[in-house]
Amino acid sequence: MMKRVKTPKSVLFLFVEEEREWKAIDFRGTGKTVLDVALENRLPLSHSCDGNASCGTCRIRVVSTETPLEERNELEQEIADDRGFADDERLACQLTACAGMKFKIPDPVEED
Repeated sequence: MMKRVKTPKSVLFLFVEEEREWKAIDFRGTGKTVLDVALENRLPLSHSCDGNASCGTCRIRVVSTETPLEERNELEQEIADDRGFADDERLACQLTACAGMKFKIPDPVEED
């Protein structure tokens, strides 16, 4: 009989602007993107291109993290350069979720 091994729970923290507080978001597994975790937890994170790094609508601001973030891949770097992202702005669909990461979903930029 095989024994089922549970992967340990990890936690992301989302800053909820309206409530001015951090919300803990549990997730299991490795290799999930921040967008994957957001969708699993029904968070209001836009994602027009379904996570293909072509729209930029899943932009988040990483406030802090316990481990260094991975470098942007080529697709994310192209969007970041095109849109003038700051160093703390990342695409949730391309960023691997890691325990202890704190992030905010910025307000959409209003067009003139």
